[in-house]
Amino acid sequence: MKKNQMWVCAGEKLRELRKEKNLSVHKVGRQLGVSGNYISLIERGKTLPGESMLIGLAEFYDIDKQELFDMYGRIESEQVPNIIALPSSIRKTLNQISKDKSLSNEEIDEAIQALREMAEHLAKEKER
Repeated sequence: MKKNQMWVCAGEKLRELRKEKNLSVHKVGRQLGVSGNYISLIERGKTLPGESMLIGLAEFYDIDKQELFDMYGRIESEQVPNIIALPSSIRKTLNQISKDKSLSNEEIDEAIQALREMAEHLAKEKER
């Protein structure tokens, strides 16, 4: 199956899941920290979501993240456990960062690490 066909099939599955929950693309987008238009692009197979978005979608729709990665022909990177460990509010920020086409994968990995360190710091502050 060609890459674009995979994206379309995966997007159709995501659209079905969204419609089963009676949600708009805008409501899903707000929950994941992106625009409804971006969710629409994913559902139509026009764009490939980043790792943090795939994880967010899997959690939001309560589906196995590996299944979702497989639908897109993606292999999880070593950053996936770090992304999962982040609070959802920080993951929303990460979703916005990962959409920035001017950033390299290395810069995105650095952002993940920085956000994780901030989350750990905040957790320690709350414990005091």
